Amino acid sequence: MSSIISPVVLFVYNRPIHASKTIKALAENYLSSSTKLYIFSDGAKNDTDIDNVINVRDMLLGNNDLDVFESVNITESKCNLGLAESIKNGVSDILKVHDRVIVLEDDLITSNDYLNFMNDALEYYCEDESIGSISGYSPLAEIESYEFDVYKAIRTSSLGWATWDKVWKDVDWNKPKVANIVQDVNSSFNSCGTDRWFRLYRQIVDDANSWSIIFGYDQFKKGRNTIYSTKTRVINIGDDGSGVHDSSKAVYNTNMVKESRYQLIDVMNNTNIDEQLMKHFSGGRVRSFIRSIRCNILSFKHKYFGTK
Repeated sequence: MSSIISPVVLFVYNRPIHASKTIKALAENYLSSSTKLYIFSDGAKNDTDIDNVINVRDMLLGNNDLDVFESVNITESKCNLGLAESIKNGVSDILKVHDRVIVLEDDLITSNDYLNFMNDALEYYCEDESIGSISGYSPLAEIESYEFDVYKAIRTSSLGWATWDKVWKDVDWNKPKVANIVQDVNSSFNSCGTDRWFRLYRQIVDDANSWSIIFGYDQFKKGRNTIYSTKTRVINIGDDGSGVHDSSKAVYNTNMVKESRYQLIDVMNNTNIDEQLMKHFSGGRVRSFIRSIRCNILSFKHKYFGTK
């Protein structure tokens, strides 16, 4: 077990029931009593959300599960920052005083050994320059012809992830120009899902607001991968339309282990796993083909005509 216990940062907004379940599961982790927990509560975006934001904050004040942790620090924002800015600012603040961090949102349930795995992985891979983040979530319920407890992929994950200060402070949060991503439309950036380039394109052209796709693209450009737990230690309970993300169309792996023995090793990128991730995130061959064609058309139009 790692001798360094990473702090956990939890971002909450307007879902008191979801957040309470997230905290309860985290409190049941074996390392909860040794973990510093930082909670960032975003302000209401509109009048409709005010009551639920207040309910979340009241829940935090009266939540006995929080007594389990080594320490708890709650930051309440007076204004609405939005999820992207909340995460960028909150993670940056914690990494000013810690060299690593585990990040959760208020709709994630973790296994009892989630913190064990994340802390061990953060320590084991901390000197590996090809690794930019750790994920306790695995999109793949089963991995064909694979016997190891971790796998490596160029795709990042925003579900129960972790990183180091040296990686985070090196991220370029400026949106790249479309001209600069045209060359990446058929690159390995899309090797684990054709949704990646299209999401990045939307981020730039349609002014979408996702911190995760910018982080993922930055890690790709710098040759950094994500280490995934082969058996998922995180499940998403926010696919009920209550959250920021449009998760109604997403297919989440809900086959979470309560706990499972694991061995951390140095692994290489695996084309078989990349293909399985491609299939999972691209929605089958037809949808993947259509999206790939669309990405290429958008890329071609911008390259030669300077249009969207």
